Amino acid sequence: YAFYHATFQEYFAALAVDDWDYFLPRNHVDFPVVGKEYRIFEAQWKQVILLWLGRGEIERKHKQKFIDALVNFEDGCGEWGVLYILDRWEHLLRVEKGFYEYRTYFLAVAAIAEFQDYSQIDEIIRQIVKWRFGYFDTQKQKWVKFFNVISNAAMEALQQTHRPKAIDALVERLNSRDLRDYIRGEVAASLGKIGQGNQKAIDALVQQLNSPALDHFTLWEASLSLDKIASGNQKAIAALEQLLKLNLDDSARCLVPVTLGYIDPGNQNAIAALEQLLNSSILDDDSGRQVAVILKEIDPDNPKVIDALEQLLTSPALNDDTRREVAASLGKIDPGNQNAIDTLVQQLISSAFDEEYDSTSRQVAVMLEEIGQGNQTAIDALVQLLISPDLNNYTRGDVAESLGEIAQGNQKAIAALEQQITSPAHDDDTRREVSASLGKIDPGNQKAIDALEQLLTSSNYIRREVAESLGNIDPGNQKAIDALVQLLNLLHLDDVTRWLVAESLGEIDPGNQKAIDALVQLLNSLHRNDLTFLRVIQSLGKIGQDNQTAIDALIQILNSPALDNYTCGQVAASLKKMNIKTEKQFAVITTLKAKFNDSQQVDKNCYELIWHYGENLPYSDFYRAWHGLTETQTSPLVQTLNLAQLPQLLQTQLTETNLHQNLQIFCIDTSKFIDTDNPALEIYEQFLNQNCPQRPNGEPETLPQLKSYWNQLRRDSDQHPILIFYEDPTSPASQGLSPTFLNALTRFDGTICLIADTPHPPLQTFSPHDSDLLQTIMSWLQHTILEA
Repeated sequence: YAFYHATFQEYFAALAVDDWDYFLPRNHVDFPVVGKEYRIFEAQWKQVILLWLGRGEIERKHKQKFIDALVNFEDGCGEWGVLYILDRWEHLLRVEKGFYEYRTYFLAVAAIAEFQDYSQIDEIIRQIVKWRFGYFDTQKQKWVKFFNVISNAAMEALQQTHRPKAIDALVERLNSRDLRDYIRGEVAASLGKIGQGNQKAIDALVQQLNSPALDHFTLWEASLSLDKIASGNQKAIAALEQLLKLNLDDSARCLVPVTLGYIDPGNQNAIAALEQLLNSSILDDDSGRQVAVILKEIDPDNPKVIDALEQLLTSPALNDDTRREVAASLGKIDPGNQNAIDTLVQQLISSAFDEEYDSTSRQVAVMLEEIGQGNQTAIDALVQLLISPDLNNYTRGDVAESLGEIAQGNQKAIAALEQQITSPAHDDDTRREVSASLGKIDPGNQKAIDALEQLLTSSNYIRREVAESLGNIDPGNQKAIDALVQLLNLLHLDDVTRWLVAESLGEIDPGNQKAIDALVQLLNSLHRNDLTFLRVIQSLGKIGQDNQTAIDALIQILNSPALDNYTCGQVAASLKKMNIKTEKQFAVITTLKAKFNDSQQVDKNCYELIWHYGENLPYSDFYRAWHGLTETQTSPLVQTLNLAQLPQLLQTQLTETNLHQNLQIFCIDTSKFIDTDNPALEIYEQFLNQNCPQRPNGEPETLPQLKSYWNQLRRDSDQHPILIFYEDPTSPASQGLSPTFLNALTRFDGTICLIADTPHPPLQTFSPHDSDLLQTIMSWLQHTILEA
């Protein structure tokens, strides 16, 4: 079958799902359920889940329980909830949940947009706002923020959730009196992402602009947000027009009319204010240039803009740097403007014939590249410079590079570059730059390829750059690869050149093992404080895609006891780029987990890297990596359940999940019953073995008497008592459950279950053949205590 759009496929898939257990196993406790899919973590199922929640025929209670399960999900990957070291802004950094627990919570945030009757919708959105912006810790007198990956994910969630509720929460936060200025600005910026057309959001931002104590950052963010969400809004337009009449400071004098002009294109008050600014003395030349560019965006046909910039170009007071910026701006807002191109060409000429290399020529050339794309005047000027015999080699290379950017397919430029290739007056580096540019504007040009191949016999440094250029214009060129390999084999090569050669080889021949080996060898020989050491780490991230040698080298650095934060960040960034396959990520996760030191100290870079793996690995794979389990293992507590071990395993699970504080479990092995029809006394002895009080009227002789004692336990116990009946299959006395006993047991109140092949309603029954029996029972116990 084929679908016209993916939404049809997602919609029909949602119709086919009867139970949310298909997305998230109901019997999940805090580790993956064997044989079950966790589709909540698969991106392609997200829309299906949201469409399922939007189905009208699904009962409200089922949607409620599903979102409850998302909100309360436990991944079993570490205990969190502590504050970490101060960052450079003097914030305390915090993590509250496991990696997959955050993911399920963010999915719940998106889910309540489809199920808006969810009982705790306000609490969930407030939590997301807290993760986005942080909070002030009154005890520590510090602002607490969450790691960037958490904060950014929270912002994405706010954009996907019930929008009016999210806006309400942001407006409430924006109006908080104890909010720091930069946080207020961040909140204003967030309103600009989700408040499109919302009057409450617009009013809140306008109110900020009217605040007498408004800081510049919030002013800027509030203005930008109004640009995005208040287009055509009359209330915002009127408020901004009123602001224009006030005695504003210099920042507001510019920002207010700009905002007004963006939300009300053609607004004469905004245009007049900007025109007045354009001619005012409070702006320097560069600020005047910026105002002119903005005015052009707001009022595209305004003739004063181009006139002002062209007039500014002729000002004798203008320094060369500002003149270049003005010309570049003029060329952008008036493509092909001859005055702009002439000015840049003239500056390029004036700086091109210096005896020593002047970086100004490169800056001008770059500006010409930006505004002169395909412009014949600019191309002609560059060609004239290129063929001038008096031009210094450095500038000639810059000119050639600029032609390579703006003269695609231009025959005049191609001819000029071909002519320069053979000039005996040029050094090898200039000839390389000319050849590389020729190969760019005329792909496959044989003269360019031949020239570069001849240059492969040049000095070591030039040879590397030649090989890289040749590899770029003729991918896979074997002569270029061979030249770089030959360079790597030289013993006297200095560290910097060896690093550059290896990186170039890896770029033009992806996966080249000799390049990776050379970089790893450099890592082992360089001092940690050497700048080249960091560059080699970065290079491994570029060329070491899924290469075990590169991965091992970076892991070894992570394991270093005295690793500084900056180097750790570079290693983490490189590992993130390397697109490592699932099985190779396990070693990285193990190393990162060890660095967390039981969650008492977390490096931000390591956390962000492991978050990256958490986003891309299946939950079961990540769980195994985190706990160091083999492929056949699923839990550190139990893999295959033996019913004879049920009491011990259940007690271990209760302790691990802290449910032992609320529940008291009585596991009764029915294979040991002597009187199968009336085991009242045998069950009573099990109660006494777990320190329950004796029955005041003596031992129970009948099941009705046992029922009375059971009810007394339920009333008096501080814990919730639960009866679980099972039969040890290894017992020689295995005999099955008596119907007489089962019928009497149905009259008992409280929480009781059977582990048996045949159900006996209304008693809760679990199959002894369930491969996930322990998880199933734990899930039932959790629901039981929550309902209780």
